[in-house]
Amino acid sequence: MRRLSAKNTDTVPSIEYIESPAAVSIASTEIRKFLKRIITGKDTDLIISTVRKGSWIIDDILRTCRLNLKHYTNQNIKDVSLSDLEGKSILIFDDSVKTGESILTILSEMTGYRHVRAACIMINDDALKTFRERGIDVDYLERFKEYASYNNDNGELAQGCQAYYYAYFMIPYISTLSVNYSPDYKSLSLIIKGGSTKDLKNMTDLVAKTIMEDRGGDIHEVDSTLYTRRISFNIDVKYLEGRLLDLNVPYESDLSKIRVSASIYKDFSEIVVTPMFCPICDDVKGLDMKSLPFLLSEGFISDYCKKTVACLTKNGFDIIRKRVMTGTSGDNGAM
Repeated sequence: MRRLSAKNTDTVPSIEYIESPAAVSIASTEIRKFLKRIITGKDTDLIISTVRKGSWIIDDILRTCRLNLKHYTNQNIKDVSLSDLEGKSILIFDDSVKTGESILTILSEMTGYRHVRAACIMINDDALKTFRERGIDVDYLERFKEYASYNNDNGELAQGCQAYYYAYFMIPYISTLSVNYSPDYKSLSLIIKGGSTKDLKNMTDLVAKTIMEDRGGDIHEVDSTLYTRRISFNIDVKYLEGRLLDLNVPYESDLSKIRVSASIYKDFSEIVVTPMFCPICDDVKGLDMKSLPFLLSEGFISDYCKKTVACLTKNGFDIIRKRVMTGTSGDNGAM
């Protein structure tokens, strides 16, 4: 398996590799098998997940495995009735745990349950130690000490660090989830009047070519059905470098792609543009690194929204609504 390099962009996995059938199959098989085991292999009455990827992943696994379990998030746990918790075996899930504070906060707001345990796909060694000291059972797939650690001086991410695992497992797995809006980035949603199946390819290609301009690169089709189409492509790394410099963020390397999804409904069509930027950089004083993907994607949408709308309108598509979305949580502000 080719490794992600933080210094030589020639060795960064391509979109074709990350979303190739082989990469997606390996990541999906391993992660889905783990998720199904921790949910069905042990007594679970109710699941509470963190928002963003945590809730997205649980929603997907419950849907695909047809599991009839109640699922809440840490945002609505205060609204859960005592009867839903009393005497129940509860699983708390977060996709990646760095400090464990999110899970510990959820625990502090719950009472009356019979048994509680935690699960995640990736966990920091310090967080794992904290959980064990507090007597909390935790299932995990991968441990990490640092976000990005390197093999000697060759610039390659060491296997087992969080960035390596995210690049080779999380991104291919996330590409399979059956949700248009990514919970870790902001997306531009364009609602178009009418629309037919013959418009799918034209709509998505127009959006992609508008964004790509003279940047080059090939469009990679992720999947296509009669009523939906998803494509992705790389974005010029210089764009991201400029954004990170504006935010005073030390920049090393990244995985940068744009996903364009189109869906045909009865009376309208929807196009969703999601900039998926994954810069590799350390925590910066004064900037919450968890918010960085949102800031970068928001800036990108601001730069390209008018141009994309103008291109579609010029080609005969009647846009009746445009919104900036985050995850599946709904409208985050009309543009």
